[in-house]
Amino acid sequence: MPWDLLTAMRGMTTFFRDLRKDPEMIKQAMVAIDIEEGKMLDGGIKAFDPNKAFSIMVQPGVRSNCSFVSRKVFEEFVWPYVQKYADKLIDANIPVHFHYDSNWDDFLDLFTYFPKNKCIMD
Repeated sequence: MPWDLLTAMRGMTTFFRDLRKDPEMIKQAMVAIDIEEGKMLDGGIKAFDPNKAFSIMVQPGVRSNCSFVSRKVFEEFVWPYVQKYADKLIDANIPVHFHYDSNWDDFLDLFTYFPKNKCIMD
């Protein structure tokens, strides 16, 4: 996920400073990252073998949970990628595995967007 990559590479303090000072720059960086991440996801979809795996993980990690970011920030910067990647997997008839550490209580309602029996929340 673009969010996780940027927060890991820039560091949390620097990333959140960047986000506050220039959110458009962050969005542009996320679009560029998404292009490469999308290629990796497409490769994973092509290589998926249901005899060897039961799902593919879509993981925003711990740095975008509701203890770190507001719902507004999550919906603007994180959710579009969660939704996009999960939709790609669902369209390919591959179960989605959301492995989310930490506190997600304030965002769980967003996940009702996905069809029943297509996703695993962990």
